[in-house]
Amino acid sequence: MSLSLRHRQPVNAQRSRFGWPLISALLACLLFTSLSHAAPSPERVVVVANSADPVSGQIARYYMEKRGIPEKNLIELETSTEEEVTWDEFITTIYNPLRTRLVLKDWLSGTISSQTDDDGRIQAALATNNIDFLVLCRLPVKIAEDKERRNRAEKLPSQKEFQINRGSIDSELALMMHNNTPTIGFVANPLFGKYEPPRAVAETVVKVARLDGPGFDAVKRSLDSALEAERLGLRGRGYIDMGGPHGDGDRWIEQSGKIIEHMGYPVSWDKERPLIGWKNRVDAAAFYFGWWTNDITGVFADPAFRFPPGAIAFHIHSYSAGYIRRPTNGWAGPLIARGAATTVGNVFEPYLQLTHRPNLFIEGMMKGLSAGEAAYYSLPVLSWMTVCLGDPLYQPFKTDLDAQLAQGLDHPDELSQYAVLRKMKLMRADKQYEDSFIYGVEQNRRLQGIALAFSLARQYQMRGSRSKALEMLEPWLDRPQLDVSQWSMYYEMGTFLESIGENEKALGIYKYLITLAADTPPALTVYYSAAIELAHRMGETGQAEGWQSDLTRMQFEEQEKRVRQKMQNNRP
Repeated sequence: MSLSLRHRQPVNAQRSRFGWPLISALLACLLFTSLSHAAPSPERVVVVANSADPVSGQIARYYMEKRGIPEKNLIELETSTEEEVTWDEFITTIYNPLRTRLVLKDWLSGTISSQTDDDGRIQAALATNNIDFLVLCRLPVKIAEDKERRNRAEKLPSQKEFQINRGSIDSELALMMHNNTPTIGFVANPLFGKYEPPRAVAETVVKVARLDGPGFDAVKRSLDSALEAERLGLRGRGYIDMGGPHGDGDRWIEQSGKIIEHMGYPVSWDKERPLIGWKNRVDAAAFYFGWWTNDITGVFADPAFRFPPGAIAFHIHSYSAGYIRRPTNGWAGPLIARGAATTVGNVFEPYLQLTHRPNLFIEGMMKGLSAGEAAYYSLPVLSWMTVCLGDPLYQPFKTDLDAQLAQGLDHPDELSQYAVLRKMKLMRADKQYEDSFIYGVEQNRRLQGIALAFSLARQYQMRGSRSKALEMLEPWLDRPQLDVSQWSMYYEMGTFLESIGENEKALGIYKYLITLAADTPPALTVYYSAAIELAHRMGETGQAEGWQSDLTRMQFEEQEKRVRQKMQNNRP
């Protein structure tokens, strides 16, 4: 279903779903008591595990150890191991026992009552929220639609599309400071767009994040990714994939890309409708912002693809987090499985205006917010459809560029070249064009990185020195070791060589890519096609016809596989 928002009325961030004030009159008088921003503390992180799921406890223990979270901050509940539960299951096995434990442990200061509201939720009189983040480790993710509860409701939102009670468990728990919150529709998020909200406002929301995904190894990979980036810095490039169905989404994603560029990161832009494919660079994807397709696809879908440490990935789709424990369904879970440190998603249709804003998500982190804080900074509503996946304490820009460059001098690695490329871009932005180029050449002698060499080769060509451009690329023309994320960059190097008349060298690149992609049909289609066209132009007809035969056979086999799979799926 489209992510479009059928109505164009702006969301009022100070009102609830029915126009009622979200903040009580008592708290409203304290709205102007400001609170200067302080980084969230592991001491104030509450971790919730499912005692019925061994993987849940494994994730919780690993996270607490890595972040130094005290043992007393762990709460274990026994609930379903499924991703979706009913309202009754949610209230009896998650909401009520969790709210009770949080009050008894003084995480939510106040008193608990034996009374329940009409929906069965336990009541409490709460004064203070002492939680920086409530981290759910592999608990159920979403609540199924309950028509009987909906039919019993005394009031309904005026717009039919919001007359629903299915939604995200995380988003529902964010309102635990309040009693009697409506279960139908949504509630405006008072933290939306507020970098330093007053304490009285900040404490009305329990910020919930989730450590979850396709297994323990996937979640561990994401956590390790965040920790490594905090230590060594977020290094890489940005990839912006626009061309979605609505202007607002494209504008937000474009603004995200401009923020990333402003920080000095090189950015590749794709403004066409098809998703980033095997022709598009995706090496060192420190940032990915895109939208529209149902399931992860293109290069990102390859099981061997990995994001660099600390990657921030954001894909807008109605059901991007519909099934976060499947490695190939939706986007949120697969992004975590491929090493993204943080992402967000939707468990059901949220409508575009009511989901996370990508531009505010990256803006918040650029300003110094943690990933979890940025998720709430960028989220218009609560009690709705969204989840935030990954370590909420993650601060992607904790290690600045100067420190990254210094580390690259002492202990260079594969990503050191991307810190150099970022420095070069910032120097050019400051009109230090010649100094930027000289700096890059000097660093390339030391680092010998393929991305840096390719960038310098382009610059040599622009300066009219074809021989120097070739000299830069020469070390990388003899079958270098490449991972799947680098194939498209190597393909782009081939097209560059074609553009300067080095057809023999370009064809050598395409031949090598065909060898590397032998078990990856979508990539093979691209590389075969490029090689066949170039071989024909070079007069190597026999080679071109041989490749064409191989390509045709592969495409036929792939079509047969799809037909068999479709027939199998349609069997009763």
